[in-house]
Amino acid sequence: MGAAVMRARAEWLKVLARCPEAALEAALAGHDTGAAEWLRRPETGMVMLEGRAGGTGQRFSLGQATVTRATCRMGADVGVGYLMGHFPRRAELMALADAVLQGPDGPALHAALIAPQEAAQVAARTDRARAAAATTVEFFTMSRETGPRSS
Repeated sequence: MGAAVMRARAEWLKVLARCPEAALEAALAGHDTGAAEWLRRPETGMVMLEGRAGGTGQRFSLGQATVTRATCRMGADVGVGYLMGHFPRRAELMALADAVLQGPDGPALHAALIAPQEAAQVAARTDRARAAAATTVEFFTMSRETGPRSS
Protein backbone atom coordinates (compact mmCIF):
# COMPACT_ATOMS: atom_id res chain seq x y z
CA MET A 1 0.00 0.00 0.00
CA GLY A 2 1.52 3.30 -1.11
CA ALA A 3 1.92 6.40 1.06
CA ALA A 4 -0.84 8.29 -0.78
CA VAL A 5 -3.27 5.42 -0.30
CA MET A 6 -2.38 5.18 3.40
CA ARG A 7 -2.97 8.94 3.84
CA ALA A 8 -6.33 8.71 2.05
CA ARG A 9 -7.33 5.73 4.20
CA ALA A 10 -6.30 7.54 7.39
CA GLU A 11 -8.49 10.49 6.34
CA TRP A 12 -11.57 8.38 5.64
CA LEU A 13 -11.09 6.39 8.87
CA LYS A 14 -11.04 9.70 10.76
CA VAL A 15 -14.34 10.66 9.10
CA LEU A 16 -15.86 7.21 9.67
CA ALA A 17 -15.02 7.31 13.39
CA ARG A 18 -17.18 10.44 13.73
CA CYS A 19 -20.04 9.31 11.45
CA PRO A 20 -23.46 8.76 12.99
CA GLU A 21 -24.64 5.17 12.97
CA ALA A 22 -27.67 6.01 10.81
CA ALA A 23 -25.46 7.54 8.10
CA LEU A 24 -23.26 4.44 8.03
CA GLU A 25 -26.29 2.13 7.85
CA ALA A 26 -27.86 4.12 5.01
CA ALA A 27 -24.65 4.34 2.96
CA LEU A 28 -23.86 0.63 3.31
CA ALA A 29 -27.42 -0.46 2.43
CA GLY A 30 -26.60 -0.36 -1.28
CA HIS A 31 -23.42 -2.44 -0.98
CA ASP A 32 -23.00 -6.19 -0.61
CA THR A 33 -21.42 -6.68 2.81
CA GLY A 34 -22.83 -10.15 3.44
CA ALA A 35 -19.60 -11.81 2.32
CA ALA A 36 -17.61 -10.19 5.13
CA GLU A 37 -15.56 -12.60 7.22
CA TRP A 38 -15.15 -11.33 10.76
CA LEU A 39 -11.56 -11.49 11.97
CA ARG A 40 -12.55 -9.73 15.18
CA ARG A 41 -16.19 -9.22 16.13
CA PRO A 42 -16.92 -5.90 17.85
CA GLU A 43 -15.41 -5.86 21.30
CA THR A 44 -15.03 -3.15 23.90
CA GLY A 45 -11.94 -2.60 26.02
CA MET A 46 -9.81 0.04 27.67
CA VAL A 47 -6.72 1.94 26.55
CA MET A 48 -4.37 4.01 28.67
CA LEU A 49 -4.16 7.65 27.66
CA GLU A 50 -0.81 9.39 28.04
CA GLY A 51 -0.05 13.06 28.28
CA ARG A 52 3.10 15.14 28.37
CA ALA A 53 3.85 17.81 30.93
CA GLY A 54 3.65 21.12 29.09
CA GLY A 55 2.91 19.28 25.86
CA THR A 56 6.56 18.35 25.30
CA GLY A 57 7.86 17.28 28.72
CA GLN A 58 7.85 14.04 30.63
CA ARG A 59 5.12 11.48 29.88
CA PHE A 60 2.47 10.69 32.44
CA SER A 61 -0.63 8.46 32.56
CA LEU A 62 -3.69 10.62 32.07
CA GLY A 63 -6.27 7.87 32.61
CA GLN A 64 -8.16 5.20 30.74
CA ALA A 65 -10.69 5.47 27.94
CA THR A 66 -13.22 2.97 26.61
CA VAL A 67 -12.74 1.92 22.98
CA THR A 68 -14.60 -0.43 20.67
CA ARG A 69 -12.92 -2.22 17.77
CA ALA A 70 -13.84 -4.62 14.98
CA THR A 71 -12.01 -6.13 11.99
CA CYS A 72 -13.42 -7.81 8.90
CA ARG A 73 -12.14 -9.17 5.59
CA MET A 74 -13.94 -8.76 2.29
CA GLY A 75 -11.95 -10.50 -0.42
CA ALA A 76 -8.37 -9.30 -0.10
CA ASP A 77 -9.34 -6.11 1.76
CA VAL A 78 -9.25 -5.89 5.55
CA GLY A 79 -11.48 -3.25 7.14
CA VAL A 80 -11.03 -1.90 10.64
CA GLY A 81 -13.31 -0.03 12.99
CA TYR A 82 -11.80 1.58 16.07
CA LEU A 83 -13.55 4.32 18.03
CA MET A 84 -13.81 5.77 21.50
CA GLY A 85 -16.77 4.68 23.60
CA HIS A 86 -18.97 1.61 23.76
CA PHE A 87 -20.45 1.44 20.24
CA PRO A 88 -20.27 -2.14 18.91
CA ARG A 89 -22.62 -1.59 15.96
CA ARG A 90 -20.79 1.57 14.85
CA ALA A 91 -17.42 -0.25 15.04
CA GLU A 92 -18.87 -3.08 12.94
CA LEU A 93 -20.27 -0.65 10.34
CA MET A 94 -17.01 1.29 10.29
CA ALA A 95 -15.03 -1.89 9.57
CA LEU A 96 -17.44 -2.84 6.77
CA ALA A 97 -17.26 0.65 5.26
CA ASP A 98 -13.44 0.63 5.41
CA ALA A 99 -13.34 -2.71 3.58
CA VAL A 100 -15.78 -1.50 0.90
CA LEU A 101 -13.82 1.75 0.45
CA GLN A 102 -10.70 -0.26 -0.38
CA GLY A 103 -12.48 -2.33 -3.02
CA PRO A 104 -14.02 -1.61 -6.42
CA ASP A 105 -17.10 0.06 -4.87
CA GLY A 106 -14.84 2.45 -2.96
CA PRO A 107 -15.30 5.55 -5.13
CA ALA A 108 -19.11 5.24 -5.03
CA LEU A 109 -19.15 4.87 -1.23
CA HIS A 110 -16.66 7.71 -0.88
CA ALA A 111 -18.96 10.01 -2.86
CA ALA A 112 -22.08 8.87 -0.99
CA LEU A 113 -20.70 8.80 2.55
CA ILE A 114 -17.22 10.21 3.12
CA ALA A 115 -17.47 13.46 1.13
CA PRO A 116 -20.79 14.63 2.63
CA GLN A 117 -19.87 13.53 6.16
CA GLU A 118 -16.49 15.24 5.94
CA ALA A 119 -18.16 18.47 4.80
CA ALA A 120 -20.69 18.23 7.64
CA GLN A 121 -17.94 17.59 10.20
CA VAL A 122 -15.89 20.57 8.95
CA ALA A 123 -18.99 22.79 9.11
CA ALA A 124 -19.74 21.63 12.66
CA ARG A 125 -16.14 22.34 13.73
CA THR A 126 -16.33 25.80 12.16
CA ASP A 127 -19.63 26.53 13.93
CA ARG A 128 -18.17 25.44 17.28
CA ALA A 129 -15.09 27.61 16.72
CA ARG A 130 -17.28 30.57 15.78
CA ALA A 131 -19.46 30.10 18.87
CA ALA A 132 -16.37 29.85 21.08
CA ALA A 133 -14.84 32.96 19.48
CA ALA A 134 -18.04 34.90 20.19
CA THR A 135 -17.51 34.35 23.92
CA THR A 136 -13.93 35.63 23.92
CA VAL A 137 -13.34 38.32 26.49
CA GLU A 138 -10.59 40.86 25.90
CA PHE A 139 -8.84 42.13 29.00
CA PHE A 140 -7.07 45.46 28.97
CA THR A 141 -4.55 46.50 31.57
CA MET A 142 -3.85 50.14 32.14
CA SER A 143 -0.70 51.05 33.92
CA ARG A 144 -0.06 54.33 35.59
CA GLU A 145 3.10 55.99 34.55
CA THR A 146 5.43 57.02 37.27
CA GLY A 147 7.36 60.16 36.82
CA PRO A 148 7.47 63.82 37.74
CA ARG A 149 3.77 64.46 36.95
CA SER A 150 2.37 61.59 39.03
CA SER A 151 1.13 62.43 42.43
